[in-house]
Amino acid sequence: MTNPTNRTIKIAFSILTIILASVTLLFAIVFVSRLTISYNSQGRYFDENTSTVYHKQAVIVYGLLFFMGLFLTMFTFYKTRKAFY
Repeated sequence: MTNPTNRTIKIAFSILTIILASVTLLFAIVFVSRLTISYNSQGRYFDENTSTVYHKQAVIVYGLLFFMGLFLTMFTFYKTRKAFY
């Protein structure tokens, strides 16, 4: 039989891993979509449908957020797996 504190830690780690994986997936989708846009010589892209200007500098930020999220997700997955076994 498991300790109630241990069970709470398992649930908390599981929820945290799911949330981090979801946020990391969101950053990955935005990163890849921004990476594939064809920017002009000034580093801008104008979307006529939504009247939005996208800047090329944002690709670096989304890439950093994606890789930081990936690292944190892998770390919490490791801690979650360690809590279960």
